[in-house]
Parts: sequence; C-alpha cells; structure tokens
Amino acid sequence: MERTTEFVARFVSELTFDKIPREVIDRAKRQILDVIGVALAGSTQEVGKIALKFVERTGGTPECSVWGTKLRSSAPQAAFANGIFCHATDYDDMWLPGAHPTGVTFPATLAVAESIRASGRQLLVAQVAAYEITGKLHVCADKRGGWHPTPVFGTFGAAAGVAKLLNLDARRVQLAFGVASSEASGISLHSGTMTKPFHSGHGARNGVVAAMLAADGFTANPNVLDGAFFETFYRESGENWQLTATLGNPFHLATPGIGIKMYPSGYHLHHPFEAALKLVKQHQIRGPPCAPVWRVNFLISIMSPWRSWIRS
Repeated sequence: MERTTEFVARFVSELTFDKIPREVIDRAKRQILDVIGVALAGSTQEVGKIALKFVERTGGTPECSVWGTKLRSSAPQAAFANGIFCHATDYDDMWLPGAHPTGVTFPATLAVAESIRASGRQLLVAQVAAYEITGKLHVCADKRGGWHPTPVFGTFGAAAGVAKLLNLDARRVQLAFGVASSEASGISLHSGTMTKPFHSGHGARNGVVAAMLAADGFTANPNVLDGAFFETFYRESGENWQLTATLGNPFHLATPGIGIKMYPSGYHLHHPFEAALKLVKQHQIRGPPCAPVWRVNFLISIMSPWRSWIRS
C-alpha cells in the first residue's frame, strides 16, 4: 500500500497543466501579480533594505533577479530577499487556515524558473503545486503550538514547486520533503518584528535548497509526512487520509480560495477596520487638525479587543 509521503510526492511529480482547472490557473496569475506589487513596496522598507544588504554581502551566482533592484544573485539568495520583500508590509495574500502562501512560495519558484529558463506554463504548474502542498498540509495539522504556519508549511510548498520545476521524480520529491522537514521553522512570537517577514524569505530559500539538494541525490527520510513531521511539530499524527483524499480535489486555490488584503495588517483586523471606518462615515466623525494621526489612533482603539486574534 502506498504511503502518504509517496502519494503526495507522486501528485507533485505527475501534475501537469492540463490537470489544473482554468479557474485555478487564473487565480494563480492574479496572486502572482498581486505579490510582485506588494514585494516592490516591501523592498523599500527598512527590513527589505537590510535583507538586500545581506544578500549583496554574501554574494552568489548572478542568475536571478532581486525584485525592485539591479542586483542578481543565486536562486536561494534571491528567493530569500524576495520572500522578505513580500511580507515586509504584511500586505501579501491570505487564506484558510491562516497563512500567507504566495509570499513564501512564489519567490522560490520564480527564482528557480529564472535560473533554468523555464516557460511561463512550467512556472504556473510549479506554483500551483506549491500552493496545493502548502494549503493541504496545513489543513491536516493541529493549529496550536505557537508555530507561524507560513514558513512551516510554506517550506514544504516551496520545495514542491521547485521540485516540479526541476522535474524530479516522486522518489526525489520525497527526499526534498525530507530535507524540508528539518528546515521548516518560525514561531508566532515574532509578530511585529523584522523576523516575521524573515520567516517568508527563510521558507522560500529553504524550499529551493531542499529541492536542489534532492535533485543531486541528497538523502533524507522519505516518509516524513507519515506521522513524524506532524508528531514533532503538533504532537499528533496528522490527518493523512484527509491529505491524500483532497489533493487537487478540489485545489486549495479554488476552495477555500485566497484573499487579497485590503489593509497592510493582520487579516483578522480588517473587519474592525471596516467597522470603524463605517462609523466614522455614518456619524460624520471629525477629528482635530491632525486628522490622519487621529484616525489611526481611533482605529487602534476600536480594534484593541481583536488584537489577540492575530495569528497570521
């Protein structure tokens, strides 16, 4: 009987453009466009500038673009910087369970696609594979434990996408997952610091490294999704039946889908933001001369009860 990790790896290795619904392809294109715009804004933030400085210092083969700059670097380093750019403003997309899938996976797939001169269609297939593994693994895990799911599950997703681009067979995809399982990390405690966007870049780079090592025959336990990963991170075996039954059925991009943020904040704060703005408009509330600052403070006071909801 086929084991879970083998099943998931085979799904990745056998995924083709023709197996992906048009709706999913269209949503992937939309999210790619959105995250590039978000990343260009993020590259101007202080955390983005520090990440860029780090990549400049550490060098690497100049084969991949660091977005919004003239710098070119290796695939892992470009994925690292671009991943940080994507999450620098907390404006990158969101889905359920709560995580930021595009900002951690697309920097990995695009960097490798650029380095091997892949076609646009190849990139889209790889990115859909990255989405699917990121989302479906997360659904199968307990949401407790203090882990930041974006880099934990995004590392596997990035590894899947890069493995697809490198045309790895199922056995080597399993090895990529094995390496990824020892790279996945990031705790939610860092919300509000530069280390939170670091998680996105860290996951993107780790996914590239895992797949590239597996492509060259680097060994790992090939069955990490058969219990070990879930037991280590979440103290449970994971709902493996759910993972194998729902891969591509439907694709996570289709159901539950993915949301583009209205505000650069934790997604759970958008509702109180909208409620506060509606009250301001409905009651024609006017602030002192420093209205923009006053409105920010007003929104903060309104949203205070919901601060504990931030988990993304």
